[in-house]
Amino acid sequence: MDREIKSRGIPIDKPKDSGEFVYGYYLPFYTPSDTHPRFKIEHRIYTYLEEANCSIHNEVHPDTVGQYRGKDDDDKEIYDGSLITFIPKDASALIQQIAEVYYCEKRKMTCVKSTAWDCPLFNCKKIEVIGNVHTEVHDKEQNNG
Repeated sequence: MDREIKSRGIPIDKPKDSGEFVYGYYLPFYTPSDTHPRFKIEHRIYTYLEEANCSIHNEVHPDTVGQYRGKDDDDKEIYDGSLITFIPKDASALIQQIAEVYYCEKRKMTCVKSTAWDCPLFNCKKIEVIGNVHTEVHDKEQNNG
């Protein structure tokens, strides 16, 4: 199986709604802590810098971490937390839906969730990434207030 494994997350020194993701390999890092009973968990994304032949890490907001899930019809990358438009393959009408991409533990597969549909990503066609849940929530708050 030839699958690319990578993740993205928003660094803790940036607002969660900034949309400024860093990309690389996700790794929780355990450090000694004075405030926690044994240790503190830092959520890190490690990025390899080819020109320097080394990796750097960024601590990220844990709820912004999303794993790479594939590409849409325009070759844009899809991650957990991506917002997409799609048409369900088994729908009788060609009604476009807006949904969030997530990993379903129960089904053990990548799924999409909208107000009308909750189905595996492979049951979707005409997929287009239109944003992510972090900046979309912020945009809705600004438009309502």
